[in-house]
This record gives sequence, C-alpha cells and structure tokens, in this order.
Amino acid sequence: MSPVGEKLRVRSRMFPSLINCCTLNWFDSWPQEALVSVANQFLQRVPVHELTVKQKESLSELFPIVHKSVESAASRFHLELRRKTYVTPKSFLDGINLYLKNLKENQQNHNNQVKRLVTGIENLRKTTEQIKDLQVELTALRPVLKKNTEDAELQGHEIELK
Repeated sequence: MSPVGEKLRVRSRMFPSLINCCTLNWFDSWPQEALVSVANQFLQRVPVHELTVKQKESLSELFPIVHKSVESAASRFHLELRRKTYVTPKSFLDGINLYLKNLKENQQNHNNQVKRLVTGIENLRKTTEQIKDLQVELTALRPVLKKNTEDAELQGHEIELK
C-alpha cells in the first residue's frame, strides 16, 4: 500500500486496527550498490551530447553519496529533535529526475542564448558589409556630388543675377 492516493485512506477506513494497533516501518534504505545501479540506469537514458560517459559515471557515484548523507542527516535530525523524517528510494529517484530536468532546462537556456548570440553576430556582420558597400558608393558618388554642388551654386548665382 502506497501512502499516496486513495487506496491507503480507503483501506484505513475499512480496517481501523491497521492504524490503531500497528507500527509500520514503511521505508527500507537501499544498499550503495543498488543506488549506483539505479543511477546508472537513469543516466543511460541521457543522450551522449548532453552528458559524456565520464560525467555519467561521476554522477552515478555522486547521487548515492548525496542520498546517504541525507539519510544520515535525517537520523541526526530524529535524535536531536525527536521528529522522524523519511528518506525513501522514491526521494532518491526524485533527486535524479530533478537533476535531469534542471540539466535539460539549463541546456535549453544555453542553446537559446547561443542562438541569440549567433543571430546578433550575423546581423552585425551583415550591417558591417552594408556599411562597407555604402562607403564604396559614397566614395564613388563624391565627384558627382561635388559637381552637382558646383552646378547648384552656379545656378544660384545665375538666379541672383537675374
């Protein structure tokens, strides 16, 4: 019976002695080797372009260490404050899934920033090319502009004289 969902509540109503007369030990801790194996299985699903083999091996060693340290902190918490907290295999799996979710979000964020940077650099390159083309055009049009300015001045003098 999982404590999550309707089944436990319904079963408790049907058999109240389960709650009143029993002490339940819900959670058994997993051995280190099992935690490493489960972490390996979860990390094998991650594509190679997201995590290298070496990173996967390191993470599969790290997750069990973190989980065991949380278990020891929970037992210290129980000894000091007399409040029981449970560190379950499900919390181990949730920790791995949370890491993978954050990894994916961070990689998407990184990819979006790279796209924005590449787009910005491309736009700057195009703008630089356009400026160079305009400078070449302007250099080519300077004599024409100078001649037109002189013609306009001559016409202005002629109009003033008339």
